[in-house]
Amino acid sequence: MANTRPGVPPILIVIAGNKSDIERNRVVSLDEAETYASTVGAKHFSTSAKMNKNVRELFDYIARNLTPQADTGGKGADDDEPIRIGEPRTDTNDGGCC
Repeated sequence: MANTRPGVPPILIVIAGNKSDIERNRVVSLDEAETYASTVGAKHFSTSAKMNKNVRELFDYIARNLTPQADTGGKGADDDEPIRIGEPRTDTNDGGCC
C-alpha cells in the first residue's frame, strides 16, 4: 500500500493488466508492469476476464486489504454486523439496494 504523506491513511493501489489471454497484442511487458507497480507501491495482477484468470484473486485481494482500512471496527458503515468477505449478505432492508 502506498502512503503519500505522514498522518494520512495508506492508499490501496492495484493495477489490473487485462486481456492477458491475448499475448500477441501485449503492449506492456509483464516485467515492466510489475516493476512499475512496485515503484508506486501497488500490487499488479495480470488478468483475463475471458479465461477467468486472476479476476477473483484481484477482487479478493482488494477486499482483504481495503476492509481493515475502514474506521468502522470491522463493521459495515450502516450495520452492526461485522463484514464477512465471501459470505452472502443477509440484509433485512426491503426498501431497495442500499
